[in-house]
Amino acid sequence: MAYGKEMDNIQISMRMGRVKGKGYSYHSRKDENIDGAAPGSVSGLDSLGAQALKASLDKYKIEPQSAMIPRVDSKSTLDEQIKRQQAASAARLSTISGTSTVMDLRPGAVVNMSALGKE
Repeated sequence: MAYGKEMDNIQISMRMGRVKGKGYSYHSRKDENIDGAAPGSVSGLDSLGAQALKASLDKYKIEPQSAMIPRVDSKSTLDEQIKRQQAASAARLSTISGTSTVMDLRPGAVVNMSALGKE
């Protein structure tokens, strides 16, 4: 989709926020605490999202620790849950919204956006 042809309005935003953190859970049968941490990197971000993630990681150095609800029974499950939470937080750091004249466009669609320019 080209801005100026199929799109007539576009808003691009980027923000910083805490994305990295630690988590813990308790396994009652084994009577043990399970600790985990976010990896600090997120795959699948575009350049705008990666820039927002880097700025956020540079700004927010302290990693809060929170209890995982529901409780998990293994470190690998805990690490995967923390990783998913980090990815969801990182995905909210950059957004693009706008209006389009394309009638088939639906929420959740993946589009390739460009701008019309002089060639």
